[in-house]
Formats: sequence, C-alpha cells, structure tokens
Amino acid sequence: MLRRHPLRSLAGAAFLAGLALPVTLPVTPAAALPRPGEAWLQVQSPHFLVFSQAGEKAARHAAQDLERLRDALAQLNPELRLTSPVPTWIYLFKSAVSFEPYRRFHDGKPLDGAGYFASHPYGNYMAIGTDPGGEARRVIYHEYLHHVLAENYPGLPTWLDEGLAEYFSTFDVVNGAAKLGLPIVSHVHWLRENPLIPLPELLAVDAGSPVYNEGNRRGVFYAESWALVHFLLNGDPARRRLIQGCLQSLAAEGPGGTGGCETFGDLGLLERDLRTYVKAGVFQEQRVAVTEAGEAVLEVAPLSRSQALGRLGHLLLHNGDLTHAGAEEHFRAALAAAPGDATALAGLARIALDAGRRAEALSLFTQAAQAAPEDFFLHYLLGANLLQPEPAPGDLPRAEAALRRAIALRPDFAEAWGRLAEALTHEETLPADAARIFETAWRMMPSRLDFAFNLTVFYARTGATGRAEEMIAKVLLPRRDRPDLAMKAREAVFLGRWEGIERDLVTPGRLEDAVPRLADLLAQAPTPERREALQKRLDEIREAVDYNGFAGRYNRAVDFLNAGRDDEAIRLLEELVATTKNPGQAAQARELLDRVLDGPRRRP
Repeated sequence: MLRRHPLRSLAGAAFLAGLALPVTLPVTPAAALPRPGEAWLQVQSPHFLVFSQAGEKAARHAAQDLERLRDALAQLNPELRLTSPVPTWIYLFKSAVSFEPYRRFHDGKPLDGAGYFASHPYGNYMAIGTDPGGEARRVIYHEYLHHVLAENYPGLPTWLDEGLAEYFSTFDVVNGAAKLGLPIVSHVHWLRENPLIPLPELLAVDAGSPVYNEGNRRGVFYAESWALVHFLLNGDPARRRLIQGCLQSLAAEGPGGTGGCETFGDLGLLERDLRTYVKAGVFQEQRVAVTEAGEAVLEVAPLSRSQALGRLGHLLLHNGDLTHAGAEEHFRAALAAAPGDATALAGLARIALDAGRRAEALSLFTQAAQAAPEDFFLHYLLGANLLQPEPAPGDLPRAEAALRRAIALRPDFAEAWGRLAEALTHEETLPADAARIFETAWRMMPSRLDFAFNLTVFYARTGATGRAEEMIAKVLLPRRDRPDLAMKAREAVFLGRWEGIERDLVTPGRLEDAVPRLADLLAQAPTPERREALQKRLDEIREAVDYNGFAGRYNRAVDFLNAGRDDEAIRLLEELVATTKNPGQAAQARELLDRVLDGPRRRP
C-alpha cells in the first residue's frame, strides 16, 4: 500500500531562526531598574498598545495618531494589508535620562537616536526616548511605514522603501485633516548643498551599497530618495502611476520581482525634472480627511510596578543586548514584587528558549498562560513554541488547544491562525474545521508565503487539486524569490492525486481502472524519486491485475472442462500460456493444458 505523506509546514523550523545564543557575546551594560514610584500607564487602541512614562496625554496622542496614520494609508490604498500578524507595542519615556537604560545597542555600544523600531516574530516594539511630539515621532512613523511596506511589498527597492518611509514620516493631523509629505527641512538643505546622486546609481542602491552606509553620502541618499518619491507622488500624475505599477507588481511577485519598478523611461529626463523640482523648493503636502475609523476609542489603565518591569523587560529583549542581562533583572524584580506575574514568566521563558533550554521555556510559557487565562498573546506563545522545532506527540494537542484559545480571545490575530494551521499539518486526521483554519490564515495575511503554501498543500491532501493548482499558478509561481515552493506544492498535488487513486480505486479493488490513471500520473511525477516510487507501485498493481486476470480465465477454463467443453478450455489455456508473464502462473496453465491434451477429448 501507498504510505500517506502528511502535510508538512513551510514555517516550522524557520519560525524561531536566528534566536540561538552565540558562543561569544559583546559585553553590554545591564539596564538599571526604574526607581520605585515611577508612574507608568498603558493606552490600548484597536491596533496599538502604548506604555507611557510620559503621561496620559502623550500616550493618547501617540496611539490616536498611529490609528489616524493607519486610516490615512487605508484611504490612499484600500488594498493595503494593515493588520499586523503580531502585536505592536509603543514605549514612551519622559526624558533622555529615563530612556538611556533602554537605548538600543549594537556591538555592545549604545546607538544614538530619539527612538527605534524593532520587528520580531513575537511582536513589533517601538521606543520613543524624548519629546514624543518631535523628532522621535518621525522615527516611529518612518519605521512603522517600513513595517507596512514589508508586509505588502516584499523586495521593495531601497530608494523607494526609504523614500516612502521618509515621505510619510512627517504625518500630522491639523483640524481634522491628516497631512502627508510635509517638507523635511534637513533634506531640503542637504539637496541644496550637495550634488545629487545620478539616478541610475540611486535606483541600483541596496542595503550593502556604500552610498547607503557611508556618512554624508547616506544623508544625500535619504534626502534624494525622499525628494524623488515626493516628486513622483505630487509632481506629475503620469509618474505617480509608475510608483503604483511598481508596488502592484511587487505585491504579486514578491522579492526578486521587478515588474514596473524599472520602467521610468528616460532617466536623464527624469533627473532633469527632479533637479527642477528640488530647486523650486515647493513641496506640497497631501491632505486626507480623518474618518471615524481613525478616531479610535482608547482604553487607559495604570501599570503596577511589576507590570511596568515586565513590559520594560520585554523591550530590553529587543534592544540588541544579546546577554539579556538587563531583561532578566527586570523580570526577576517583577516576580519579586508580584509572584506569578505572567508577563515576567513569559520573559524568562524567552530567555530560556534563546539559551536552548526548551523544556524550561515550555514550563514557563505554560505557567504564564495559566496565570493570565485571558491574555491571547501568552496562549499564542505557548502554542507556537510547543510546535518548535518539531512537536513531541504529547505537545501537539496542547499546542492546538493553546492556539485555539488565542484565536477565541483575539479572532483577528492572523499569526495564531497560521500557527494553528501549522499544527494541523502534523495531524494524521484533520478536524472538521481544518478548511476554515487554513483558509482564514491565508485570507488574513495573503503576503505570508508559509500560510499560502500550507493552504495549497491542504487542498492537495484533501483532494481539492484544482484549488491547489490555482494557488500554485496565482500565488506561488509569481513569487520569484521562492521558486522552490511551487515545486514543493506541485509535489503535494502529485501525492494528493496518487493518494486519491489509491483511496478511490485501489482499496475498493478496482485495479484495472487504477492502472491507466496511475500511468497518466506517472508523466507528472515532479522528481526522479517520485517517478521511481510510482513506477514500482504501478508495476505491483499491474502484476496484481495480471494475476487476477489469470485466475479468472484459468477458473473459466476449469469450468469449461467440467462442462465437457474441452476445445474452449484448450483455446483459453493456450492463450494463458502464451500471454501470462508470471512464470509460475504460465507453468500452472501449461500443466493443465498438457493434461487435457494427453487425456480423452470431450465435446459437448
């Protein structure tokens, strides 16, 4: 019999890739604990959670403006996917002094800047160090745009990625109207005092290019990218369509695609027009009315000391300190203040996981989920980590239960749907709601290749090969950055069809009907190994067909003999001797034939 090949998830081992602790680590100063009595509060909006030491007004302003920016983006492009697959948390500090222990590090050294954005499979972390209404807000808007662009347009050219992020970084709301593309004074000065980078060079810049990483040239790159995007969006409606075409092609093709991103016509003419635009210095902003969706309902709650310590500890897990010394100190202080604090337990689980102590991490994640039964994210963390790197037999039901609980608490959390679908790829028997789970995950995050791949394989496994082939053609094949996925999906379709033939024809004993179907399928074998395996199976079934055919015709010959119809029996046995491929069967037919020929003849 054919061995069934269960669904295998694309996401699996890659989910936590890169989290293992290196052998040698730079020494980073541990963050000082906040002083007792420091007031922290949280503001929850529909899509963001703000933790603020800078007061309620600043927190409300930050949450509301991010919701307004999100609303403006939705109006400008209704096709944008703006629901993040993971939560987004914003931290506001009241001063540079209070922000200093939480500043981001690189190679053991603190990085300058008014704030930062860190994206991680567990969530997006934004920190604003000082003056939440000034330069730091530009940093947050800039980085938030990078996140939105990455979710919608994988492989965006560097100039366009940075230019769009800078364009939207000046977002502001005045008298109920959102302003976009306001002039950036520092960029205007750069462009007046420095020569432009030739456009062919600018368009070819990537993250490894010297111009993107070296001093003054980096400043010119950012300024010119911003100016070019500003010009293309506001200077000429025809050229605005060029950016739109580029973005649409990347949404379909993913990284590796080029589509309309290289079709800018005469670059010399474009560069001339850009110089004229910059020289004129008239950078008109766009205005978008703030809708009711942008005026979000906000929920404000104070944070206890243990809660504040736990939340700050999680920020430290993403500030570049690979030792996690400051984060662990915060978590243990939180537990000292409130034993059983769920956020702190989850933080220590993260540290244990990064250090390779999986059993300890799973125990702590379990305790955290039990301590906060209404916290969807803690249930998600437990379920997701029970699947990594491969779930133990007893872990699979626990993972599924935790992920279902996360979805029940937060139905719009796409990542939980995706991880639940991943859990089902390990199941021999799929639950009744499997189709809804796989389809919901991909519908909520169609940019996620792992979600699309798992849905395609689900279709193939359950016999919906037409849907699987449609997913391959419309979703997987256009993604030029991962051509292997279409091949793997085609293999899944091949296996699904093979299993269908086995189930519908071979198992019920309709072997003669199965042979031509399997022979047709043999031409579609995706790999030599699959072709060899199917050929072997086809040979087995053909042999069985031959055996069964021989037995039926041999028994018919015996019936003829018993009925005294020797001549008909002889003709049938001679055919069996001449055509039977099995030597033993051929010998059996020959023996009976010889006995009939040597004995007295009977005729009806």
